[in-house]
Amino acid sequence: MFWKTTTLSQNKPQSSHHLFGLLGFMGLAICLPFNVHAQPIPEFTATFNIHALSMKLGVSKHSLACQQTNCTLSAASKPQGLAKFFLNERSLETIKIQQTDSQFKWLAYEKKYGENLSEKGKFKTDAYFINPQNPNEIINPRRQKNWPIQPEIYDSISLAYAVQFNVLNEKALNQLFLQENKRQQPLILKKAFTKAPLTLDNGQTLPKAQLFEFKTLQSEVKIWLLPTYGYFPGRVDVYNIKKDKTLTLVLQEPPKIQ
Repeated sequence: MFWKTTTLSQNKPQSSHHLFGLLGFMGLAICLPFNVHAQPIPEFTATFNIHALSMKLGVSKHSLACQQTNCTLSAASKPQGLAKFFLNERSLETIKIQQTDSQFKWLAYEKKYGENLSEKGKFKTDAYFINPQNPNEIINPRRQKNWPIQPEIYDSISLAYAVQFNVLNEKALNQLFLQENKRQQPLILKKAFTKAPLTLDNGQTLPKAQLFEFKTLQSEVKIWLLPTYGYFPGRVDVYNIKKDKTLTLVLQEPPKIQ
């Protein structure tokens, strides 16, 4: 997105949620029976408003497109309104995902950012991805950094959708890692399946929204999932502990799911 971060259907049976939330709350291993009805995330488009510093900074349009198991998750962000006077940077984040009935596997992340993304030389690029020469390693060539691969590792954009995928398929939430351009950190699950009604930016209130909270050494991440829309992320808060600032994404309206 154009800011800089430091680190972000139908209802399921209620009894399954209670069991899942209770185990997570008690700090035990989150292990549920295998879900014979696998539910991959369908293709979608969605628009989020970006809020920080008690004001709306811009919009971020997310989309997922798949060719069989090969998926591309995109987030195109730009400043809007008064924010244009002091933020003139746009960004396009592209994430490669391999999605099967049992896995939402992260492969690569690329971010283009600058005032003009269509003219070469007017924008910068940052990228990190699984090393094609060594599949057990993630590399960022520009920064000359590398990290070990993790079974469930995601960047700040794909993380919310990974949580959605795991909830849909009754997979554990205590094995997630956050990958950024300078560091890799485990995500500690603090809360799961907490009832937390959410109001979208169009004024629509979704009383069945559920809150999930994670923490790293640098940040705290809150994700609201919407059971009414296949547990799609309705809001994401990323709190920078050192800077004591929160960046928030809230859906403008319900997502368009294909």
